[in-house]
Amino acid sequence: MCVAIARPAGKVIDKETLQHCFTQNPDGCGFAYINSAGELRIHKSMEFDAFYAEFEPVQLERPDSPMLIHFRIKTHGTKDLFNCHPFKVDENIAFIHNGVISKIDDCPDKIRSDTQMFNELVLQKLPDGWTGNEAIKLMIEEYIGFSKLAVLDKRSREITLFNETKGSWKDGIWYSNLLWEPRTTHQGYYKTYTHTDRCLQCDNWIRNNVYANVNNVNFCSANCKDIYRNKWVNSYKKHPCDYCGKDNTHITLYRDKVEFHYCSQYCKEKHLSADANSFECLHCGNDLTGHVLGNFCNAFCRSQYETKQIEHKPTLLTVECKWCNEWCAEVEMVEVVEEHYTHTICIDCLEYAVAHDVVVETEEIKSTIESVRAKINKQAC
Repeated sequence: MCVAIARPAGKVIDKETLQHCFTQNPDGCGFAYINSAGELRIHKSMEFDAFYAEFEPVQLERPDSPMLIHFRIKTHGTKDLFNCHPFKVDENIAFIHNGVISKIDDCPDKIRSDTQMFNELVLQKLPDGWTGNEAIKLMIEEYIGFSKLAVLDKRSREITLFNETKGSWKDGIWYSNLLWEPRTTHQGYYKTYTHTDRCLQCDNWIRNNVYANVNNVNFCSANCKDIYRNKWVNSYKKHPCDYCGKDNTHITLYRDKVEFHYCSQYCKEKHLSADANSFECLHCGNDLTGHVLGNFCNAFCRSQYETKQIEHKPTLLTVECKWCNEWCAEVEMVEVVEEHYTHTICIDCLEYAVAHDVVVETEEIKSTIESVRAKINKQAC
């Protein structure tokens, strides 16, 4: 979503505003004005510094000239100066556009944008004086749909706005949208956070994305959110926990040049508090002095131990954790409210989230963790 700006004569637009506009629309920029000789002039650039170096002196020296300013995000056509706005309809008229004109077919060579095609197929074929013709204006507004146009005519020295009400006036200057404004932070169950401008998975722009804004997430769709979460979870499945032997490890610790992995803060603290170099294998009882692979001699002992545990409790119910996708005993699961949804997650994931400030540690959550750990210890006995 680009931003088109109509700055009337006598108004001043500050550098900070222009910088915000370019940050959110970085695929090229430009402006049009009328010089002292009454000629229509256009400057375009792909970089903000070059743009502002041209813009600042013009704004100071030509306060009596209305200006068109545009910052682009590429949707159709190539990303270069050729497709940067403003465009000339003829020697007297320049215009800028914000939106997508769906009634215009894509350029066969994929070089020209929909705005370029609209100029060639429609605007350049209109009769002289069309900017002041109300009937033509109504037809153009109907044709372009939700798009917005700002047109500067050097003869009348006026800017004509098409679909003006779909934009916003701010401090006497018209903007086709205000999506360039800095985003506000939100308070929720999780700690305060701020939106990014692109999807964390596919890098698409999400400032005007319905899914991102309704759900207050940094993803353009539920599919992107699931893919990103699964990649994050799978990255922690390479090492078993050095205390309990689970496959999921979130925490890595280095001690005496040795790397230890833990599935939760609980396991880390238990492992560190005990004498890690002087305990026995939980399955065969072998001395693990100097051993760094957890509570088992090897993978076989761990497998046999787990099998015995399952056989000892055949009626044990298991539930899938919605965060790490591991199947855990029902007694280890807790419910966490995220926005408008309730997720069932394992106690290890909850402890990890609290330890890394992903979840605020309230008294209720602290009590829940203690209660679940007590049930687990009681069942283990």
